[in-house]
Amino acid sequence: MRIESAFEIGRPADQSFAFLVDLDRVAPCLPGATLGEPRAGGPRDVTVVVRLGPMRLTYEGEVSITEEDPATRRAVLEGSAREVRGGGRGEAVIEMTVTDNGPGSRVAAVADITLTGRAAQMGQGLVDELARQMIDEMARCIESRLASEGLAEAEAAGSSPSSPAPAEAVATGAEIRAGALVWRALVSKFKALFRRR
Repeated sequence: MRIESAFEIGRPADQSFAFLVDLDRVAPCLPGATLGEPRAGGPRDVTVVVRLGPMRLTYEGEVSITEEDPATRRAVLEGSAREVRGGGRGEAVIEMTVTDNGPGSRVAAVADITLTGRAAQMGQGLVDELARQMIDEMARCIESRLASEGLAEAEAAGSSPSSPAPAEAVATGAEIRAGALVWRALVSKFKALFRRR
């Protein structure tokens, strides 16, 4: 399935792009993901945990930035993982482009995702909405972390930023509580249905 999305970050485009292509910095903002230790010139191990009601799905695989062009602020992230208990598998290729958006930046992402096993049984429509909810959470976390880094730099330089950094939105390594995401996704779909009527 193909999912297109976009979100805004209130930081300059170059800063946003540098953050997105740094797996160590961005991984804590990926819901449910825990990044493994670096490997010399190769992909990084990753573990993703999803809880859907009483069902807990654990995936193990690898992730890497396969393309990176600072001049155009375009990057491609590729990942694949296999369900630890079960025959499910997931693969994703995500192309990200960062552009100026006033004093901030806009991130456009196009993801090609392949799912098999229990996760695929949720249906494309629901998976699509879940992905969008997760991207919203990730965007809030990125904004928070960039603001926190700016706060730390300002303090180190002996100056005070105009406003404090917002609270971080996603806990590092926290599993995806898909039940809450499913509920928000369903509410979003019902609202869209009533708006059409």
